[in-house]
Amino acid sequence: MPARRAGAAPLRDAREGDSAIRRLTYEHGGADALETVLSHLPWLDLVRARAVCRAWRDAASRDAPWKAHCDALFFAPVPGYHVRVARWDIGAVPAHAKALHERGWFTKAFSETVANRKRTWLTADELSAFSWSFRFKKCAGMEHFDEWWQGGDAKRNVFAKDGTCRLVRVEKGDDDDDDDDDDDSSAPTHGWAFAADVYGESASLFDPRDGAHAERLAAARTHPTSCWSRKWAPGLQATPKDAHYHPHWLQSKSKNVSLLDKSHGPAVASLFASRSPPGFSVGSVLKVFPRESEEGLTELPAGSENDGSRRLTYPAQIVRRHDRTWGWMMESCWTVATSFKMAKMSDEKRNRGDLLDRYLQVGFDEQAVEVENYHNFPATRGPHRRGAEMCPEAHVRQTQRMTEVTFRDARRGTVTVPVPAALARWIATRPWNERSVETETLDRTTCLDERDALVAELAARRARDFFLIRRGGGGRKRKRNLY
Repeated sequence: MPARRAGAAPLRDAREGDSAIRRLTYEHGGADALETVLSHLPWLDLVRARAVCRAWRDAASRDAPWKAHCDALFFAPVPGYHVRVARWDIGAVPAHAKALHERGWFTKAFSETVANRKRTWLTADELSAFSWSFRFKKCAGMEHFDEWWQGGDAKRNVFAKDGTCRLVRVEKGDDDDDDDDDDDSSAPTHGWAFAADVYGESASLFDPRDGAHAERLAAARTHPTSCWSRKWAPGLQATPKDAHYHPHWLQSKSKNVSLLDKSHGPAVASLFASRSPPGFSVGSVLKVFPRESEEGLTELPAGSENDGSRRLTYPAQIVRRHDRTWGWMMESCWTVATSFKMAKMSDEKRNRGDLLDRYLQVGFDEQAVEVENYHNFPATRGPHRRGAEMCPEAHVRQTQRMTEVTFRDARRGTVTVPVPAALARWIATRPWNERSVETETLDRTTCLDERDALVAELAARRARDFFLIRRGGGGRKRKRNLY
């Protein structure tokens, strides 16, 4: 069991407490009756029941009371959402939680799923596991091509592990059956790749004017995922003048606190405030581009500044979670894609759905440089000009190689699950898994170590500052339920 935190109240014995607790625990069927009663509690009350006494802690930690909560969270439609969506089918339940659930480890499967909703980067396996609902935003000017804007279903975007993706059309009456998607031969095949840290997420956590941050800032700047280049900046603490992003640190005149620079836009700032782990991870941003055989200017001719290393790319698709369903979303200033079925435009308007353009986050303010690069190619700037937009293939292979993760429990035994290395490290570094999860020694796949006290402090400060700024603004408030 994890070590008790300092200052926590000692667990008491039920025999010394309230008579009702004593009778329920020891006089009316014992542990079996207690499990039955606890299984009817809401999940949050079930967690709180662990603090009543030792007997209740043991009963509330067993799998039987958690089975019903797993069934409701995983398989039941998301309550109050206008599209019928089950979290099990849309990536909200990660692969290791599914394996734990199938082995009957319901307590662990539930907790891993709840924790996983904060992970805002995906693996290649997760990307290729779904037929993504895809549509253009109105500002893209593609209403004549997009059936969603004509009252039909959103098309599906299928990503293959070979680095290609293609739009397919959903046949009428087969909305819930991906096997019946009709290949749209008129839609060209595109390529996809994991992007590097084109928005400077990791380096932006540190204040270049603070000497205590210098070592971590240097590590962020020189990590394989960084787009920083000494050629384009005088030093590690300087931001390249042609970058996609701006510095985020401002010093308040009244207090020595950090504030998020509003010049970066609320969407990217929101992602910065909620990343797990803090900073950039491979899979946080996706780049899609025309294939060489179908687009004449995808690469520069040999002998140019970058020797053909640049290709025409669309504005990046930023990965995040859908607040209500916990499914995956990928959004750029021109497109939006979801791992779950997107409602038709008429249904979305009738229900004031959160996938209407007015409620989406990423716009031209966040991706102005990328839009400019697309229209002006090959006369580009920023990381694209330096041929640094894509994450190095060697680092991608390192993060995506399959690694075994073993969950151990003295009472239940072990469960071993193969997952990508980046996800394996994320699971193993969760505080609650330190003594119960084993995996091979993995190199850190992200440039920031969230177990570093300074990184954790700065990430918490960033989140606090962002939400303080956001609280003063307008916006629609929504009621959120776990399930």
